Amino acid sequence: MEVSGQYFTVNKEERILISCLDITEKYRNNYLEVLEHDVMKKALEVEPDLIGLLNLYIKSLEKIFPEMTASILKVEDGKVWHMASSLPTTFKSVINGQSIGPEAGSCGTAAFLKKRIIVTDI
Repeated sequence: MEVSGQYFTVNKEERILISCLDITEKYRNNYLEVLEHDVMKKALEVEPDLIGLLNLYIKSLEKIFPEMTASILKVEDGKVWHMASSLPTTFKSVINGQSIGPEAGSCGTAAFLKKRIIVTDI
């Protein structure tokens, strides 16, 4: 929140005008730019650590958007495999190796349809 004030006179009486501006979007955009820079810098290392890079990305996104939990999965041989997330270990172990399909949970369905699936309650 950005707050500013200005004194002024009305009918010989001093007044103050205070205005507030929500800068949440500006704040998030700034941090997204920093994250993009950090990820690109890490990706350009001589021997980049892919899992470390993906975890950096996930953890940083979750700091910028605290209401979100993110995960990155790969699809191999028609099955999903956990790459990076802050999901509980038990949940990750359930996801690993699950087949993709139109009714294969949010992860398997997203991989099958090649579309983003947003779930509000897992």
